[in-house]
Amino acid sequence: MTHQEIIEQMQQIKWARECAAAHRMSREGGGFAGAIADAYFRADSTNKTRLVEAFRDLFDRFANNQENQP
Repeated sequence: MTHQEIIEQMQQIKWARECAAAHRMSREGGGFAGAIADAYFRADSTNKTRLVEAFRDLFDRFANNQENQP
């Protein structure tokens, strides 16, 4: 596996994690988390990145199955 293939695979894993978190936010989060998830699914790749960076704590919480923790 080349260095570039490893980087691409890591990026795919990151995107899959973010997408899964957004799905959980949409299903299990409150109104705000659901709105961020909706925006994530409507966004292009640049704006997806901006949303994840701006709301990293929210994405991390839902990605880690800890939506009920502070």
